[in-house]
Amino acid sequence: MHMRSLGRAVLRWRHLLLVVIALVSVLSVLSLAHLEAREDETTWMDKDNPAREEYDHFKEVFGSDRFILVAYETPDAFCYDELEYLDYLTSRLAGIDHITKATSLTTGRQNLRQCPRRWNPRVRRPRSARHIP
Repeated sequence: MHMRSLGRAVLRWRHLLLVVIALVSVLSVLSLAHLEAREDETTWMDKDNPAREEYDHFKEVFGSDRFILVAYETPDAFCYDELEYLDYLTSRLAGIDHITKATSLTTGRQNLRQCPRRWNPRVRRPRSARHIP
């Protein structure tokens, strides 16, 4: 019974309902200019979330979250010759247009964080290895 009375009311006030629907539609379209959507990590994670803290640290170190990662395989990443090559690659990348910063192990200690010590100081490096002192 309620549906029948609702149908009668809609038919009786159809012109007013059409004007109201048109007005709401126009106001909704005009409000779209102020609609804002964010889909970054700050929206999805709390500030005290460890993943968010890592993300914030990453942005602090690199200045942006837009980056390109260049990697290559080497038998010993800390060999002097490899570090020289890495420094060469880093300087070449830094010289490319629109690259604001190239960061690697060779660009300085300001980009590195203190890590827990994982090596045994009693174990000596082989004398034949050409490591940076």
